[in-house]
Amino acid sequence: MPNVLQKTTEETLKGGTNGKITVVYDLDGNVVTLKGVVTVNVGTVYFNGNLSEASLKRLQSEGVNCLRITMQLKGPANSDIGFLYQTDGTTPQTTTRKNELLAILKTAVDRATSMGIYCIIDWGMLAEDGDPNINKGAAEWFFGHLGEYYANNPYVIYEVCNEPAVT
Repeated sequence: MPNVLQKTTEETLKGGTNGKITVVYDLDGNVVTLKGVVTVNVGTVYFNGNLSEASLKRLQSEGVNCLRITMQLKGPANSDIGFLYQTDGTTPQTTTRKNELLAILKTAVDRATSMGIYCIIDWGMLAEDGDPNINKGAAEWFFGHLGEYYANNPYVIYEVCNEPAVT
């Protein structure tokens, strides 16, 4: 497994503007180009079936080398996929269900990374949640737990706050 290093560099972007971008390099200094797909949210009925070994091999045959796997904080009405909240969006999720969702996520990440597929683990913060700091303590626990679990897995990348929107 190649190890990777992410670093932010100053680059001239398309159109001639300067900006900061994150580039992923392997330890030999080669740029790693991520070509990926977004999965459905962890916990949905479709999630595990879509990430079977056969499905992942098919994605690889199409050039995919990266999956974005979202742990949704709140599920849509009448679903139980929210990591922090149950279907009503306000009742805290049970510890049992949180552990089930973490197990589903880990199974998917373990399967994909064992095949050389990068996984971006996404904390599913939605725009309607407002301030991204509202669940900061839970996010620190989540990424601390997964960071320790995947400390030696060079194929895991973290997206700490998807779609933040402070108004």
